[in-house]
Amino acid sequence: MSHAVAVRLDSKGRLTVPREVCEELGLEPGEWFLLEREGSALRFARAGNPLDALAEQARREFEAGQTRSLRELTGGQEMGGDGG
Repeated sequence: MSHAVAVRLDSKGRLTVPREVCEELGLEPGEWFLLEREGSALRFARAGNPLDALAEQARREFEAGQTRSLRELTGGQEMGGDGG
């Protein structure tokens, strides 16, 4: 079911999603959303955290044996912790 809700843009460019809408959709603070512009309209869609997607990709590469060590990435150069 679709319905329109009026919200106001604050001085920092933020929109507040009404509590009732958050509860209906199960939205939580800190969630990520995609913003799509359609002419003068804006469409928001729930999106996954992009860092979660990167972590999942890294996990798959690790499990497939496709990862490399820091030594391999730096061509065998030492990675000293003293900045030197």
